[in-house]
Amino acid sequence: MVTNNLMREQWNEGYNPMHHGTVKGLTASDHTPVVATLMDKVPRGKRNFRFDKRWIGKEGLLEAISNGWNSNPELGEGKFVEKLTNCRRAISQWRKNLTPYGRQTIEELKSELLVAQRDDRRPREEITELTLRLKEAYRDEELYWHQKSRSFWMQLGDNNSKYFHALTKQRRAMNRITGLHDENGIWCAEDKDIQTIAVSYFEELFTTTKPEAFEESLAEVQTLITEQINNFLTAPATECEVRTALFMMHPEKAPGPDDTDPIEVLRLAEKEAQLWQTAQVDLHNENHGSVDLVNQIRVRDVSLESNYSGYRCFVDGSWKGSDKFSGTGWFCTSSNGEPPTMGAANLRRSLSPLHAEVEALLWAMKCMIGADNQEVAFFTDCSDLVKMVSSPTEWPAFSVYLEEFQSDKEEFSSFSLSLISRRANTKADNLARKVRTEPLHITYVNNIPQEWLF
Repeated sequence: MVTNNLMREQWNEGYNPMHHGTVKGLTASDHTPVVATLMDKVPRGKRNFRFDKRWIGKEGLLEAISNGWNSNPELGEGKFVEKLTNCRRAISQWRKNLTPYGRQTIEELKSELLVAQRDDRRPREEITELTLRLKEAYRDEELYWHQKSRSFWMQLGDNNSKYFHALTKQRRAMNRITGLHDENGIWCAEDKDIQTIAVSYFEELFTTTKPEAFEESLAEVQTLITEQINNFLTAPATECEVRTALFMMHPEKAPGPDDTDPIEVLRLAEKEAQLWQTAQVDLHNENHGSVDLVNQIRVRDVSLESNYSGYRCFVDGSWKGSDKFSGTGWFCTSSNGEPPTMGAANLRRSLSPLHAEVEALLWAMKCMIGADNQEVAFFTDCSDLVKMVSSPTEWPAFSVYLEEFQSDKEEFSSFSLSLISRRANTKADNLARKVRTEPLHITYVNNIPQEWLF
């Protein structure tokens, strides 16, 4: 019997999975024939809950998670599993009302777009909207199969849906158990028989034989775990340990030492308050009146021309939901006549525009520390960023960033962060916007401006 077979993709697409292959003897030909026995039906196991990356950012997801987590107030902190189960149920109920995904949606949008393009009376805006919706549908399809394929080395963006789909089918075929040999060597292919063999094997493997009189053997084993070490190992996990494990977790895999931020976990944890939306309200207030800042004063364009000491560093972040990266930029001038310096870097797209602003400030601060600039006045056009550093306790979702901010702030002998208008922050804004659209990772720090940055 042949248990491993090599076949073309067309075969795999056109027929049911192969159950097993049997090698026949040589007869009239010098080729050994292989008879393939196909499955009557594709086995379908119980569908378990799987988080779909396409849900991120969809309306109602955060509310469903919050409702599921808080659905039973009687559950205490120790009932994490029960709370998680309630969240899964709430998400499952929420996703039933979502707009359908998949190839059917893509085909419908393609048909609508084709009809609109052939109709001269259709407005251009409608065609543009259909085109964007179709691109989003293609991206969702690619994202879905990328997650299913568990291909961590190839990223999105090159229309690899077919490749990811093939990887998924290959992995399923390799993991599929079509049959097992029982203790008598008989091949069993029925689901009930496979289940019986597996349960019997592991019961025998893990059932104790109740050995006795093994104290003499244990007497020769040296004690290496002291009471102090044991207390450390059995102590409850601290917030720092949980955070360390969280940041070691791959977005689509179990925890491992890969230094990759878990996208899904962080997005759901930090985006829950949607704090960045208030930036639009504050910007409106800025254009139509004064902005009340705690322990900060509004810096207008004319004041930037006055005399100052030390360094001025203008920072800005750029964010767009459809881009691969977030952009960060800063532009620094000196009171002693030194040439201005500038920096631009693109990071993996952060959770929101406000996250990009915070990351831009933190990176600019680290660059100033590296350049040994002790007296720095930072300027930003994001009012929420100024409010955040002024009242950090009111922004719990950004606590990790704010801890890093407070640590870096202590490196300066003189530090301030003030709000300016967007018009006064064009250099940093241009740097952040341009580097955000670059296809590859870029980190640029110099006092010589590059043409591609402006």
